[in-house]
Amino acid sequence: GKVKKLDSINYILIDYFIIDLNEKKIRLYSDRIKDYFINTCPNIERIYIENNKQTNGKTISIYSDDALALVIEINRYNQITHLKYNNLNRIGDNFLSKNKTLISFESSSIEYIGDDFLNEDMSLIELYFPKLRSVGDSFLYNASNLKRISLLELREAKNYCLYKASELVCLEVPKLRNIGTCFNKNNERMLSLSLPNVISIGENFMADNFSLVEFYAPNVTRLGNFFLERNEALKIIDISKVKYIGSSSLRFNEELLSFYAPELRYVGDCLLYNNNKLKIFYCPKLEYLGDRVLKTIRKDPNSQTEIVTKYNVIGNKLVRKLSI
Repeated sequence: GKVKKLDSINYILIDYFIIDLNEKKIRLYSDRIKDYFINTCPNIERIYIENNKQTNGKTISIYSDDALALVIEINRYNQITHLKYNNLNRIGDNFLSKNKTLISFESSSIEYIGDDFLNEDMSLIELYFPKLRSVGDSFLYNASNLKRISLLELREAKNYCLYKASELVCLEVPKLRNIGTCFNKNNERMLSLSLPNVISIGENFMADNFSLVEFYAPNVTRLGNFFLERNEALKIIDISKVKYIGSSSLRFNEELLSFYAPELRYVGDCLLYNNNKLKIFYCPKLEYLGDRVLKTIRKDPNSQTEIVTKYNVIGNKLVRKLSI
């Protein structure tokens, strides 16, 4: 589109936004873009701009209702690198969805975040949201540099959250209950994960992670298809209340010695397909079993695996019964 020429005395361009210093408003550079950022400071009273000698950038302080509402730091190229909000409770869809340079984001008040939050940003390394309770689709979708995240009040994470956060090694979400599709699918680094209050996990949960050794979800009742599908290293798992496990879950796991699921009713295809070390498969309430479950073990005539199910077992073969 046509390039806009801006008077640097009255306007400042940051990323794809224009801050109007006269009208005290933030608006989009192009009306073809939708971004909730422009709605986060509706009643601007004062705007202060200071040069930052350390970064060759600027610090922009925005006041609303006689209080500091927002602090923005930009680099020498006028790209947003740091944000701090005060008293903002809700963020709608498409917040900074095209930004690629944000490094840190702090807000002690945000409780809800909509879809596509920072979904193209690959620079984020620090996030502080102590009151956040719910996030929409594609939350931090491309956060490939994020290594640690603590969201102590989070209850719900919808689809494709943290999808490409491949470097994430520490995730603290003690109150999280519901997880959507493709959560942290491309993770490569995490070794241990505890989800003490999760009850439902969607498809492709950390499906590309091969390094996880310990997984604790003692209250989960449903695991979608491709749960930890490519993981090879898992040795400890607590899913003692699970009732449903979708297809191709733990398909390539090679290290589990015991599988204990006393409440499990339904298992899709290819559960523990590659595992040949399992000593006990304890699922006494199982009512439906998909194809190729424990395939490697079932092919081995010398296998010593103890298989405990609700129905008859012929040798080490699990006999399919009528579905629920």
